[in-house]
Amino acid sequence: MAGINVPANLIDEVRALRREVAALSKKAGLSSASITRGRLRVAEGAELAVEHDSGDYNLFFVGRGDAGRYTVNMRRSDGSVCFGIGGFAAHQFWSFADRSGAGGGTAPAIVLSDDATSGWGLANPKLPIAMYETRLDRMPVVTNSSYEELFVGRWKAMNPYVAGEILVQADSGTVGQARLKINDTQVWESATWTNFVGRISIPKIPITSGRNFGDDTEVKLDVRRVSGSDNVRATVIGMYGHQS
Repeated sequence: MAGINVPANLIDEVRALRREVAALSKKAGLSSASITRGRLRVAEGAELAVEHDSGDYNLFFVGRGDAGRYTVNMRRSDGSVCFGIGGFAAHQFWSFADRSGAGGGTAPAIVLSDDATSGWGLANPKLPIAMYETRLDRMPVVTNSSYEELFVGRWKAMNPYVAGEILVQADSGTVGQARLKINDTQVWESATWTNFVGRISIPKIPITSGRNFGDDTEVKLDVRRVSGSDNVRATVIGMYGHQS
């Protein structure tokens, strides 16, 4: 059977058409895609950026930043910085920022970040340190055999546990005891103490049952004289939220 005689110029035209289709496909861009297996790999120094539709800034960026080091940045829809890993220090740090600089051309305030220089703990926020009196003559005195409320504190529950430490004292021949209540429910009671001046640790106590994150919560320390005829004293020297 004789072969089909195809003009050479037709073959050339088909090849040219294929090249044009391939070029148009590259220019069209990716409108949607999904990955059902494996992973998406960005390698060999490539960067990943999600641009705002204005084209003025990236909402999300992973790539080379300061001094050629890799960085991660996230911005809100208004362009204000939300989160970043970078910085000009010898070591990079991560940080979360507020919107104080949004639209005003000023740098936002860093409200949460780790410490770049030491690599230990937080740089922001600067947390307060509570100080407590420990002189016996300034501590509350209890002589009642029933529990008396000595200290109360209210806060928005953010941690699943609370823990703390108290300083206690009992005169010679006198026995004391303390308890902790959360929203008026007893959650801990100490061992009794007598002829004693020292610290008692309150172990971490769960507070999540029947409570939502951010709920108003109240903690109380009660103390009583179990036996004897003299004074029992107690004061709080630390009370804080705790992780699981």
